[in-house]
Formats: sequence, structure tokens, C-alpha cells
Amino acid sequence: MHRFILAAITLASCSFFSFSFYTTLGFDLSKMPKVDVVIDKMLGNTLTELQTIFQPLSIIGVGGSQDNKQETKITVSFVLKRPLTKGECRKLLVISAEALLKNINQNEDLKPYLCHIPFTYRDIEIYFILNHFNGSDIKYPDISTISLIKGVIDYDTSDPNDPDKYNTELELYKDALQIVCDQKLAG
Repeated sequence: MHRFILAAITLASCSFFSFSFYTTLGFDLSKMPKVDVVIDKMLGNTLTELQTIFQPLSIIGVGGSQDNKQETKITVSFVLKRPLTKGECRKLLVISAEALLKNINQNEDLKPYLCHIPFTYRDIEIYFILNHFNGSDIKYPDISTISLIKGVIDYDTSDPNDPDKYNTELELYKDALQIVCDQKLAG
């Protein structure tokens, strides 16, 4: 949990200015590295796609890693303002990861900047902070944060006012993907 909060704060503070933020803040896209503009547009498309399924959803940070000027990891952090069950969290994360991967791997303008193709769930990191619709914290025993890091989903519960009220559950992404696919076929 602490790792997730630190990562989300770092992402939010270091790389908050993405996609539509660049132009609304007066940045000249022609002076930015092309890879940033391409990723910016791809993430904007991904957010728009996900907002048709999950509301209210917003991006609070983006980031990633490069090696020899090629993207080795793409990271995105979201806020969703509603509580979810573990099954709903799993579905949110799997749908979001699959949408992001589809948009990364099908983007011809981005391919020259990727270290390898296709990007897989091990090449992305996704973070979700869940809040109530009014923006207040979701507290233990409900899930407050979800993340996908190195192929593992982390479901966290916490109470900021009581550090003893904390729990984390881990699940392999490939297992979560299979569960979501099986549910889709059954439904």
C-alpha cells in the first residue's frame, strides 16, 4: 500500500501534464519530443474509451521508463470516484489493461519508440485510486487502491485514520484475465 501511494504521488507530481493538459496549459506540442506527443494522444484515446464504461474516471498521472530512447514501460494512474467490489476491481483493471495494450500495440506512430512489440501486461503499470463520488476516501474494509505491477494485481484496503486497518491481496494478472474472460462467456 505504501509503495502504491508513493508511486501514485510521484507519478502525479512528476508527470501530471499529459495529453489534453499540454495544450490547455499553453505548451507548444511542436517543441515537445514526438514520443511524448504520440503517447499523450494514445492515452487520451484510451481514457475516452474507458470513460464510456467507467464513470467518473480521470487520469492523475503518467510516466514510464526508457532505454536507448525506446519505451520499456508505460505507466498510468487513474482516479475512479465510486466504490467497487473485488470482482468489479478485477474487471476494471483487466478492461483497462487490455484497452491500454490494444492502443499501444495498434498505434503505428508509437511503434518506432517501443523497445519491443507487442507490449504485454508486464510492460505496463496501472494504478487506480478509488474514492467516493464526493471525493472522500474509501476506507477499510473496502478496496481503496488497485495496481498492476510486473504482472501482479494488488488489491489494497486501508483506513488513513487507523494504520492497523490494512489488508492487501495479490493476484496474477493472467489469472484475473482468465476469470474476466470466463465471466464474459458465461454472461
